[in-house]
Amino acid sequence: MSTYWVAISLNDNFRIMNVLKIFSKDEVRQLMQRNNWKAAWEVMFTWGLIIATFVLVGLWPNAFTVAAAFVIIGGRQLALAILMHDTSHNALFKTKKQNQLVGKWLCGAPIWHDMEAYRTYHLSHHQHTGTVNDPDLHLKAGYPTSPKSFARKIGRDISGVSGIKAHFGIVMMHLGNFKYQLGGLVERIDNTGKKYYERLRYGAGNLAGPIIINTIIFITMLAFGQPWLYLIWIGSMLTTAMLFARVRSIAEHAITPDTTDPLNNTRTTYARWYERLLFAPHHVNYHLEHHLMPAVAPYNLRTMHQMLKKRGLLDNACVETSYWNIFRKAWGGKEKAT
Repeated sequence: MSTYWVAISLNDNFRIMNVLKIFSKDEVRQLMQRNNWKAAWEVMFTWGLIIATFVLVGLWPNAFTVAAAFVIIGGRQLALAILMHDTSHNALFKTKKQNQLVGKWLCGAPIWHDMEAYRTYHLSHHQHTGTVNDPDLHLKAGYPTSPKSFARKIGRDISGVSGIKAHFGIVMMHLGNFKYQLGGLVERIDNTGKKYYERLRYGAGNLAGPIIINTIIFITMLAFGQPWLYLIWIGSMLTTAMLFARVRSIAEHAITPDTTDPLNNTRTTYARWYERLLFAPHHVNYHLEHHLMPAVAPYNLRTMHQMLKKRGLLDNACVETSYWNIFRKAWGGKEKAT
């Protein structure tokens, strides 16, 4: 995708928005500027909070610290997914190699994802946002729904039902049995004719990174005499991280006014500090801006937002002042299939 153009798919034809009608070339260069120190801080902040949380629980293990750890770790696992997302756009660090290295080993692998597979999948989402060809379309489907239906969805997340299903699917994708698809749909791959050792080698290659990194995490906890802490890492991944991912997906694309309008088919939401801690990490709440220029560094999205706002381009755009307003819209409908 060109630096200066945003492609919005409309009925399989591309409608092109010229970003240079909004920003000058110098402004585009400013927004596209990467800063390795800022990028490193984004990564270190999330990992620093993860480590500090485990240290806290290890020193004072009790019901309160464990519960708090599930909340904080789940939020930081979503943060790792966001950083993987940013590196998949080569938008975090200055070079492609740096983005690939950090995205694969420090962001994707700890949460059992493959950054390169995610990149291909995710770019299709940008190409076909809001249309029938959007691979993430299922994530926004079903909203608004009834309060009871919404509560059931949240219950499945908190209980681990959603997480178990999702991560079983992720493992099957790594093994080459399912097509890489994070939108909730399952598309099986026909492996007829493939030899067993070929499939085994393929799966081992995909799972090597996640297994290596998670083994390192477990061994580190074991070395400090706290191997049970790894249960919090996995438990959070299956519960609170799923809940926060749901909140994020609803906020970004559900109940938007116009699937064909780049200013109204995705949403920017103003986030408070605790919302940024849990389900809006690393500037991801500026999602409208990200879709307009996907290669903009995440730490520059707020600046981009202010520039758009100053020029009046957000006056009729899909910008929400609070996540609570989105939740009320999400459960303000009739019962739908869940």
